[in-house]
This record gives sequence, structure tokens and C-alpha cells, in this order.
Amino acid sequence: MTGKRKARGRTSEADGTSKKPRLTMLQTNVSTCTTANNGGIKNLTVISGNAGRRVSVRKPGSKPAPKPVQSVVENNKPVIRTAYLEQMPEKEPGKDHGTMTDDMAIIKEYAALKAQFEDLQKRYDNQDAEYNAKLSGIVAHEAELMSELKTKDDIRRAMLNTILELRGSIRVFCRVRPLLSGPTPDLAPPHYSFPHRTGDLGETRVCLDRERADVTGQTRVTSSEFEFDHVFPPSASQDAVFHEVEPLVQTALDGNQVCIFAYGQTSSGKTFTMNGAKGAHRGIIPRAIETIFAYCEDMARHGVTFNIQAACLQIYNDKLQDLLKSPAPGTDAGSTSLAVQMRGDVGWDNVSGLSTQTIAEPDDIQRFIDTASSRRVTSSTQLNDESSRSHMVTRIMFTRTDAGAGPLTKPGLLYLVDLAGSERVKASGADQNSKQFKEATDINKSLSTLHKVLQELKAGGRAPFRDAMLTKVLMPALSSANGRALMIVNVNPEPEARAESYNSMTTASETNKVVLGGKGKRARRD
Repeated sequence: MTGKRKARGRTSEADGTSKKPRLTMLQTNVSTCTTANNGGIKNLTVISGNAGRRVSVRKPGSKPAPKPVQSVVENNKPVIRTAYLEQMPEKEPGKDHGTMTDDMAIIKEYAALKAQFEDLQKRYDNQDAEYNAKLSGIVAHEAELMSELKTKDDIRRAMLNTILELRGSIRVFCRVRPLLSGPTPDLAPPHYSFPHRTGDLGETRVCLDRERADVTGQTRVTSSEFEFDHVFPPSASQDAVFHEVEPLVQTALDGNQVCIFAYGQTSSGKTFTMNGAKGAHRGIIPRAIETIFAYCEDMARHGVTFNIQAACLQIYNDKLQDLLKSPAPGTDAGSTSLAVQMRGDVGWDNVSGLSTQTIAEPDDIQRFIDTASSRRVTSSTQLNDESSRSHMVTRIMFTRTDAGAGPLTKPGLLYLVDLAGSERVKASGADQNSKQFKEATDINKSLSTLHKVLQELKAGGRAPFRDAMLTKVLMPALSSANGRALMIVNVNPEPEARAESYNSMTTASETNKVVLGGKGKRARRD
């Protein structure tokens, strides 16, 4: 053997275990050699050119034992110990280490990603805790605001009820329409004046000049002054009228019973006041619906919802007809199966068989009004080519539900009534037609009964609700201790209508100062 070899076996001083033997080649021209060492390795094969380098020695055909990967599990996640990285052999620059190098790169990349993830997780946990703290504060603040809102809403309702009570359970407005043949609606019509006194809250008085014959047969001009809660001159807009009506709509939303009716002779503007036209000429009914929906949308943000149901009927010849249903072929307008229940336990829903319609948006009410108006009974008289010969009653019901409290046990009710003309039979020419005479007689009878009911309520007596179909239908609102009523007397300013205008304003002024549901207080105007 020409080459020399030297095998060295090392023993650990700490634990006495043997380390792998290493072989140092002294010459480069020997390819094989045989040696004996403490590892018992023989017949070694050495690659030429490795002289002077330390190489691993193993038995032919055997594989090196892999080093154990030291790892532990923390929080259900494997954690690679740094010791494993330290026991890896050092890389030699410029040398391809193959799979070992790839594993090292993956491990280091994993360790870097894990550190980034832990940092992100920590930041997320901190932000999540901060968010939860802020959310808890917002929820607590919202609960505080809701409680404050409920308290203020209760105060508002109490104040509104007090104001309406001081004003009177029933209020009377007077509206003088413009002259149809006049040059401008801003001018006061002849024979009318609107005196304004110091301390008045707006216009409250209207004067009517009439020509009357005295006992000597001479014609004299007499002036009569009427006082109401509010007077609207011919220049008053639809918006100005509704501005005074709006508090009553609000108190109906609060769960009270309210009745608003337009009273006056034919062609005095009752239907225009209640229904109106499109755009700025909208009447009380469409404006009331708009106000209702605006309030509902505002309260919905605070957990309060409303269900709005509407019904419409007419009273023709003292009979009821559902205006949301077409009459059967061959039957007249008053031949439907509606009936009024007068028992005390019936409550607000006192008309059996009356159909209702859900009002989901403000536009629904216009279609509702158009349908009902097209089925209302009209006829031509000496005062109007299309005179309404029936009372039209629109009933709107509100069911309020508060979040966490449930629905109110008693719904709010709003009756909007367009009464038939109040003129005398002779003035309309109905005495020349048997059918119209019957219509006019029933109209005047029901209006007279309504006047008597209001007067008895003022005196605290027994109101004759049963004497007319109109007062039977309106009984839930007029007999309630929480009821509110508004009469709007409409006046025709034409010179030939002065006698009927005088009668209408006289009846309306007597209705003033009535307290519904018993005794109450009323503020003095002066």
C-alpha cells in the first residue's frame, strides 16, 4: 500500500459516547484502503483529489442517520427551536448544498412569516379590544339617548294635549274662498271685512254686511261680526290652512281620536279644502298623509314603527256605502251591507263590513281619494252642476309599536269628513225634484243632528248620537274624553250667497267652545 491513512476516533468527555470517525487523506493517488478503528469500519473507498480534507466515513451501502428535529407544541401550533438551526452545518460559499439549502430557506421564510403573523395577531387583538370598548360605549350612549327621547316625547305629547285642551276640545275655523269672478283673490270680497284687534293671534274675526228690510219696509245694511279660533281670508293658501290643522294630525299619531270636517253650503270650497288639487293646491288629506309619513320615517330611526290603515265611506240618504267597493249592478249607492255598532264595547271599529287599505307610501292616498271620489253621489242643482249629495268620511287608523314595548293598546284615529252642502232646500231648487228633495232633507237632518250633538256635549247632557247615521259613525271621536274635533266652515263670498253664508257662520259660531268628553278648560281669546 503506497498511501498512508490515519483514522481517528473521538470520544466525548462529557457523556463518553463515541463520535463518528473522520478520515484524513495524506496522499491523492490512493483510491482504496483498508483501516481498522474504533468504529470497526473497513475497506473504505476514497475519491481521488480529496487529500488533506476531512470526509465522513460510513459502511458501504448504509445511509447516514438523520438528526432529530427538536420541536414542541405551543397553543396547538408547532414551534421550531433555534437549537435545530444551530446544529445545521455551515454553508460553504459558492457551493450548492441541494435539498438541505432549500429546507433551510423554507424554514427561515416560515420563521419570518410566523413572526409577521404574530405581530399582526397582536395588533388585531389590541384593535379588537379597542373596537369592543368603543362599541360598548356607543350602545350605552344609544340606550341613554333612547331613554331621553322617550322622556322628551312624553313631555311633548303632554304639552300638546294641554295646549289643545286650553284651546278647546272642538275648534272652529272659518275660510272665505276667493271670488270666482273677482280681479284678484287678494282683495276682500264685497260685504266682507276682516277686522284685526290687538292681542289677536292671527285673524279671528270676520264681518258680513247684509241688506235687510226693517219694520217700516226700508232697506237697511246691518253688519254682523263672527269670532272663530282662526279666520282665513280669500288670500290664504292651502299651506296656511294646514299649518293650523297639523297639531291635530300629530295628536292622532299620539294615539288620540280626532275628527276634522268641512262644513258649509254648496260651492263654498269644502272639497277643495279637504282634497284640493295637485302641487301647491293639495288639501288637508294629502298633506296630512305626507306629515304622517315624515313623522313615521323619523321615528323609525328610534325603534318606533307605525301601521297605517285607511277606509272611506259615504252617507247617502242616511245609508252607508263603502267607497272602496263598487256597488253591485242594479243597486243604488246606499244598498251595501255596512252597519254601525252602538255597543259600548265595540270601540273605535264601529262600522262592521267596512274594507280597509294599507297606506304604504304617500302616493297611495291620492289613488285612494281618486277611487273614492269617483264613486261619490253627485247631482246638478241650482247652485252647482256637480253638487255632492252625500257626506264623505275618510278614516285613517294608526297602530304604533315601540321597540321593546309592543303596540299601543288603543290606536290613533283620524276622521276627515267632507260634508254635503248645508243650504236650505229652496235655495238649491231641490223642492222641484222629489229625488233631490229626499237627498236635501236627509242632509239637513244629519247636519242638524250633528249640531245638536255638539251642543249637548257642550252642556254636558246626553248627546243624540243615534238620531243620524253621520253622528253614529263619528261617535268614537266625538264621545271620547281624549277626542279632538275641528270644524272648518267654508263661506261662499258671492253676493247672492250672503244669506246662506250668514246661516253657516251662525251655526259654526254656536259650535265654538264645546268641550268633548265632559267638562274642561278653555283659554280666553282676549
